Amino acid sequence: MGLPPTGSREEVELVQIETNDLSLILKGKPYHKRYEGLKQYRMLDYHDVMEFSVHGSDIEDIKVYDVNENYLGEQTNVRPIFFENGVYQLIVVPKNDKVLTFHHEHPLLREAIDSVQVGNQVMLMGNLQFQNEVGLTTFEIRNNDETLLEVTLEIFPSKRL
Repeated sequence: MGLPPTGSREEVELVQIETNDLSLILKGKPYHKRYEGLKQYRMLDYHDVMEFSVHGSDIEDIKVYDVNENYLGEQTNVRPIFFENGVYQLIVVPKNDKVLTFHHEHPLLREAIDSVQVGNQVMLMGNLQFQNEVGLTTFEIRNNDETLLEVTLEIFPSKRL
């Protein structure tokens, strides 16, 4: 019996950030796994707004997935899309010759993102899993000791749903 393919058609790009130095994508399911799908999550009378902020130099564009509208838009005042025990794929592609690194205060998250060489380009890639963690979390994309981008997002508990 064959294994199902990795990933899911229900996974979408949740965040896209463009700067002069890099492109960042966070991908995953925009609802908690206890629901059968996005349609069921949309039907909830759920009005919490997710905290989300981005800081850095030369930010060109920020897009966040809107559950209600089913698209990636420039509105950052959206319903929760990150949940405890969720798995989110992070991809960071440099636009120049800077060597990028990922930093998070928790070692397990820090170690989950690594450099991957594809052809002549080295990018950052890996899966972030916020196990039993709720509240605000911040990660940084760095070049040496210089922080190029700082992203703060809110992880919501699944028990509130």
